[in-house]
Amino acid sequence: CYTKNGTLEFTRERKSMSVHVTANGRDELLVKGAPDCLLDRCTHVKTAAGQVQPLTAAIKKEILESYHELATGGESLRCLGMATKASTPYASLTGISDPNQFATIESGLTFVGFVGILDP
Repeated sequence: CYTKNGTLEFTRERKSMSVHVTANGRDELLVKGAPDCLLDRCTHVKTAAGQVQPLTAAIKKEILESYHELATGGESLRCLGMATKASTPYASLTGISDPNQFATIESGLTFVGFVGILDP
């Protein structure tokens, strides 16, 4: 069970938004947004086996190719990327009230995947 502590609202500049949560005594930032923009702020990726590894240029390229295939294919799906980051307690985050600092807070992320949804 997660306790929501706060939200970093969506901005067009970074094309993402985040929710800061606490679960089992651990603070975490959950981020969703445009996959290409999120990947630029990720340093790691979580594999299908659940292992976290560095995000290499080759892995990033593979993810972006899959994303572009879904986004521009026959269905032209709207894609949302998801990432996470271990965090300090919400109240101690620097810049939480300044939207210009949100991209800095949302850096060093671990990319966990993306979804494609049909947007009517």
